[in-house]
Amino acid sequence: MQTVEDLILKANHLAKYYYKGFGNAICGCNNQIEAIVYSKSERDYGKIFSGIISRLEKHYDSINFEDLFERKEFYPIFIVDELLKKYSDESKIFFKNPNKNKMKEIFNIGKSIVEIGGKYDEYFNNTLWEIRNFSGYEDYQMKIKDYRGLEFIFPNMPNTS
Repeated sequence: MQTVEDLILKANHLAKYYYKGFGNAICGCNNQIEAIVYSKSERDYGKIFSGIISRLEKHYDSINFEDLFERKEFYPIFIVDELLKKYSDESKIFFKNPNKNKMKEIFNIGKSIVEIGGKYDEYFNNTLWEIRNFSGYEDYQMKIKDYRGLEFIFPNMPNTS
């Protein structure tokens, strides 16, 4: 059994790489791609997409993956890193020749990214709930800022254990 101190260290390490709003960002990218296919607007959806995806790529570029090997709770970010590269590469192909088939392919990659990223969110939140099981830590919380600087309090889901 882990001590509360071990769990707090683990939670802090998980928080270091947590990207609040990651799934929403992928959905935002997908929305821009969909708008290019279906919208008649003159809005520069490609520019909006590029701004969002560059934030995500910058976040993943800052991760020192060598420090995370052989730690199960970090496996999802290894997979998301690879999928994000594929998502970005396929999007570049899409922007050269927008079409529904490529859009669907990109959406499927994005769906996988969100699902796997959700596993990281689960590891993080479950660790916080484990901390709350210790006497004196029942109200334990962490604050994480999103890319805009807004603070969010975690754990953010009901304890299912």
